[in-house]
Amino acid sequence: MHNQFEISTEYINELCHFGAMHAPLNQKIYSELVENNIIVSEENIDYLDSDWKWDDLAKIFHIGTQDINNEALSPPEYSSQYLEDCEKKFSEVTLDYGRAGETIELPVARSIEIENAKLMDTLLSRHTSRNFNRAPISLKNIATLLEVTFATSNRDEEYYRSLGLLRIGQRKTSPSGGGLHPSEAYLLVQNVDGLERGIYHFNSIECHLTKIETFDSEINIGDFLNGQYFANDLSAGVFITSEFEKQWWKYKHSRAYRVALLDVGHLSQTLLLSATALGISTWMSGAFDDSKVSKLLKIDTISERPIFFIGLGYGNGSSVDPETLKILDKVKL
Repeated sequence: MHNQFEISTEYINELCHFGAMHAPLNQKIYSELVENNIIVSEENIDYLDSDWKWDDLAKIFHIGTQDINNEALSPPEYSSQYLEDCEKKFSEVTLDYGRAGETIELPVARSIEIENAKLMDTLLSRHTSRNFNRAPISLKNIATLLEVTFATSNRDEEYYRSLGLLRIGQRKTSPSGGGLHPSEAYLLVQNVDGLERGIYHFNSIECHLTKIETFDSEINIGDFLNGQYFANDLSAGVFITSEFEKQWWKYKHSRAYRVALLDVGHLSQTLLLSATALGISTWMSGAFDDSKVSKLLKIDTISERPIFFIGLGYGNGSSVDPETLKILDKVKL
């Protein structure tokens, strides 16, 4: 497990002094910093590799989450420790998540198109679209996408019960680290039959929507997505957030943040392929200001943050946006 410590002023002074290419102020402190790989030699290429192309913050995260430093255990030791940890931490579980507000029941989520879709055909048909026409999406299709992607199920319940185990995690159509599923889905509605424009949270256990806020008129979604204006013509979209509280009780180390990002990736692919099978065009982006989107979703805690956005709608299927096509047409002339 990663251990983190608060560093005192005298140690900071030693680091600053050494960083200015001066001899150690305090040999004892200097030696401690070297022994703990806080001051490293040129031989430690992981820290000093000049090929790193992102900023130092990304590098710190990359290096700092590389190793968990768990001791190697025998199979019996591993299994015994796992069961002990599960029993000890069960009382800390906070997997259920809901938002306060008016609830909206959704139609039965069954789709012949998805049930009959061939996997390879769907994979080859999926592509990113950047041209939409605001045509309405049916509420049944929205309900189907949300349930297929984000709803929990009771699969394997009998199997765990037969082993004398309580099922701590949740089961969805996509995998998740520890079965914790920290991701939450917020539906942004521009033109969906039977729903007002606005923001809704999808309750993955009850399979209903909770109204977060409604809009009197259309909003420019692109303003929340770093100016990607073609999002303005989407019929709907889904912001996927991570609720880290669901992970903290089990995974105390920062490497679990990587897993949260992977979870969003799994869910995104499920949503994209399901939409493709329904004939709905999709576009996705992680380019937005977290604080701006959090305000839109009325999230006011650091434990939950927006991670990804998937747009849904209809259009001509072009992966090149209209304004770029205009520029390209002028160049051809």
